[in-house]
Amino acid sequence: MNKKLSNFCILALSSILASCATVDTSKISGPEKTLISETQKMIKSVSAGGDAALRSLTGSENLSQNQGYAIFETKFGSQNGSSDVNDYYRKYCSSISGEFKTHNCGLEYKCLSNIQSFECISNNESEFFYTLSAYYNKYSNKNSSMELKLFIPTTDIKAFNKIVSAAKSDIEAEEKRRYDLNEKNKRRMEVYKMSQKGTKICSIKSNESGWTESSANGKLQVRLSDSNNIIWIDPNDWKTCS
Repeated sequence: MNKKLSNFCILALSSILASCATVDTSKISGPEKTLISETQKMIKSVSAGGDAALRSLTGSENLSQNQGYAIFETKFGSQNGSSDVNDYYRKYCSSISGEFKTHNCGLEYKCLSNIQSFECISNNESEFFYTLSAYYNKYSNKNSSMELKLFIPTTDIKAFNKIVSAAKSDIEAEEKRRYDLNEKNKRRMEVYKMSQKGTKICSIKSNESGWTESSANGKLQVRLSDSNNIIWIDPNDWKTCS
């Protein structure tokens, strides 16, 4: 294992995903894009033909940057455990004239115990390495849940960080849009319930309450409980009584 990788191993692997973002990987370029695309192909390959339970093991894809590496993390289901995954990367490594190696970080480099990493080396430089966790079916080695962390040397850290930062902004904007839409839908349902004749409703701004008589033009006609007077109100200032 080259010096860059061994130094990285010594850092606790638990800290590498401190700032992850689900990203549109089509925006990635360079060696990161190639390896991420190959990984996505691999996932389709190892889970092909599986049943619904196997396909349901596939999770989100996360991307981050640490210590000069682009880090791609994903979860997926594999029919035959880790062997298919390692075979796929071994063949890919061979296709780029690289040497595929297995390292036991726990014994050789004093990192987290019992963690194996798999590395592809070309011209004495690390092309990529990855760690793989497999959670096997209780009764067989098939239909396993896999967790993959792929590390790709990144030369342009600033450009890569911009991609991750933009992705986070996109996620935050999408989450806000969904929240606002959800709140709008909840309010629409609330107004619909309030508009039903006989519904008891309460003012948000005061202690007034009453029963809906009718609705028209976005307003509600309410018979007030304390005075029995009938008034027209803006439903946005009222709610159904709890």
